[in-house]
Amino acid sequence: MLAGGTLGHKARPTMPRVSSPRRRASRPTLRPGDVVGFSSYSPLGWLIHLATGSLPWWGLSHVAVVATIPRWAPRGSAKPVLWESTTLAPRECLICKAEHAGPQAQLIWARIAEHKGRVWVYPLVKRLKLYEVGPLSAKLGHHHGRRYDYLGAIHARHTLVARLIRWLLGEDLEKLFCSEFVADGLRAAMRLDEENVSACSPNGLIRMLKRRGVIAGRVRLK
Repeated sequence: MLAGGTLGHKARPTMPRVSSPRRRASRPTLRPGDVVGFSSYSPLGWLIHLATGSLPWWGLSHVAVVATIPRWAPRGSAKPVLWESTTLAPRECLICKAEHAGPQAQLIWARIAEHKGRVWVYPLVKRLKLYEVGPLSAKLGHHHGRRYDYLGAIHARHTLVARLIRWLLGEDLEKLFCSEFVADGLRAAMRLDEENVSACSPNGLIRMLKRRGVIAGRVRLK
């Protein structure tokens, strides 16, 4: 017996608890020319889905494209960014450092994280060569400062009347809706041969690119 009248017990060694770190999902590498598609949870997003012929949470309400910022543009960089024509970006454009509607450049993963909905990437089947990235970025950068095409958003509806209107009006890039902005960039990179990119809706553009073997199957990012 030990002093104090208690029986002696051999203490069992206790191992320190080490919390296992959470595995962080690896982010895929997004390359210039890859198309990023957004699906929205908002009521407005649902209306866009239905109007453009897609299912909410599965189809697309918005598209963007990965590219670089041309060297001649303010804050030119070879680092890939997300180019889009939108009214919904919640942060300032990387080029002009101001929040605005229309063509703009955003940080890829910050923009994806802030979006309220699902996001996918449609990788190019054939990656762009270095000499092909330049025309893509230059075309997108050339459009920076132009206005958002609200009328084009209305004409993107998946109806026979809307298709007829787009065909009759022809191509007009003075103001840019998201899908015609992306399509014009891919045309400059020689990945899309289309006379009237103003006739492209978000889902219509994706279907066209898939049908022509330009993009592969989508990978969910969020």
